[in-house]
Amino acid sequence: MKKPLMVIPLVFLLCFTFNCQQGEEVVEESAVDVEAEKEAIITKFKEELRIFDELQKEGDISKIAEAYVSWHTDDAVLMFPGMPAIIGSENIYDYINDNYSKVLDEYIFEFPNWKAEELQVTDDWAFHRFSGIAVLRPKKGEKLIELDRKYLDIWKKLPNGEWKIAIHSFNLNK
Repeated sequence: MKKPLMVIPLVFLLCFTFNCQQGEEVVEESAVDVEAEKEAIITKFKEELRIFDELQKEGDISKIAEAYVSWHTDDAVLMFPGMPAIIGSENIYDYINDNYSKVLDEYIFEFPNWKAEELQVTDDWAFHRFSGIAVLRPKKGEKLIELDRKYLDIWKKLPNGEWKIAIHSFNLNK
């Protein structure tokens, strides 16, 4: 009966020694200015949409593909509904170059009303959840196509401080 009683003081001693007192919470201050990082990501996102609109008006699909690739990390992953993931800069470039040219021949792609739902930043990763209507405006007076979408982008902060998209995914609401 004395052995279990001897263990209790030993447990207290170990807890005290290794700083595991109950009720004490250790809070580390983040070295990241979260609000500044959020602003940097949203600003970059808006700039990418603006550039995309300008490049569409020029109609040069290779410039659109190059710009799109430049906004993503080299090992980025695109996850679109009903298809396998597209991984890496070269595959992303080929996908945009091959597939978007078909869209560009007949439509202007617009994203006029995107809404940031949530943006979380931790160290060198950020999670951006947003939604909006993707609009395909026909060049030849056909019926407008509106796609109600939700998105999740995972951003990575590179060693040079630049934010790029590491994973881009979306799905349709309807």
